[in-house]
Amino acid sequence: MKQETILVVDDNREIVFSISELLRYEGYRVVNAYDGLEALEVLEREEVDLILLDVMMPSLNGLSALMKLRERWKIPVIILSAKTEESDKVSGLTLGADDYIGKPYNAAEQIYECVWEQDADYTVENTVMVHIRHIREQIEIDAKNPRYIKVVWGIGYKMERYL
Repeated sequence: MKQETILVVDDNREIVFSISELLRYEGYRVVNAYDGLEALEVLEREEVDLILLDVMMPSLNGLSALMKLRERWKIPVIILSAKTEESDKVSGLTLGADDYIGKPYNAAEQIYECVWEQDADYTVENTVMVHIRHIREQIEIDAKNPRYIKVVWGIGYKMERYL
């Protein structure tokens, strides 16, 4: 069985390290890049299943890199950015991102909780719930009464579409 590969792109090496460690712990193969140009170079030589992409980077920013990579690849892209205004999110999603998560988030804290304080069975379930909660906080008007991301008991989650 092929191990899924995630490309983590951020100019902050501590963030790249933290996210990479968390993903490796969860069983993913991780490839790193530190700007948009390097990310495009990685895509030329690596088969990648998901990209986590920062926006504000030197050489080629994340949105420019996203436009370039969308010319050739249909890889899912999640933007992780400190730019959290609604217009920033709309720009990222319009340019082809599949999701937009605002910084700060504490990946190091999540790693600590997953590795040292939780047993394995609970960790995976808890990690998914934490990520769903963070996504709800970003997109829902009232995260405690969600309209868009719904629980399907015994199966997982689904996205409701409202026009």
